[in-house]
Amino acid sequence: MPDQICPLPSGAMRLCGPMASTVDEVMRHVDLPRRARALDLGCAVGGSTFRLRRYFSHVVGVDGSRSFLNAARTLQRSREVSAVWEDEKHAPRSCFVRLPADAIVDGVEFREAAVDDLPAGLGTFDLVFMEKVLECLPDPERCVRQMADVVVPGGYFVHVSFYWWEPELTAPDKQLGTPAQALSRLETVLAPHFTREHRFKVPFLIEGDATWFSYGVAEALVWKRR
Repeated sequence: MPDQICPLPSGAMRLCGPMASTVDEVMRHVDLPRRARALDLGCAVGGSTFRLRRYFSHVVGVDGSRSFLNAARTLQRSREVSAVWEDEKHAPRSCFVRLPADAIVDGVEFREAAVDDLPAGLGTFDLVFMEKVLECLPDPERCVRQMADVVVPGGYFVHVSFYWWEPELTAPDKQLGTPAQALSRLETVLAPHFTREHRFKVPFLIEGDATWFSYGVAEALVWKRR
């Protein structure tokens, strides 16, 4: 069946055409009259950070990688950058990033910190966004427990995940499991302060090398702070 070979085919076609953003899809699912501050956790070189700036007056990108943050700041100054890093297997990777002509670069700042151990004084936010970051953390549940401290009442915590776990990044006893298992564990952690409002699928492409891409479908969960 076509939908078994390529689920969400319209999403796949969109990804292969003009640049698509998970941020735009997420913002269609939140009701936020106040849009003062947003936090992009695990921001890497800042693609989602700058996209969030379209919707919020001030955006903070946090990442534990100094090389990523140096690239993000260069992107902010020059609007383009060639980023080089090592993947989880210590193989060198690189990419060239150019911001769209209408991207807003003021009102954006980048801070170096462990995503699962946020520094004091970071402040509170109307929206906290994480895209494909939980799978990279040594303790994803610890990261999620912080959300009650950084999301304002009426604000949102949104994370997008495909739940592909690697023991090199997350020990088996810290992994959240399958999407269904992860949802159950996350609801246990977040239920005292958050209500889950939306759950939807987000297509994505991952570049394997210069000749092929992997297509997949991640899950987005939208939680509202009470």
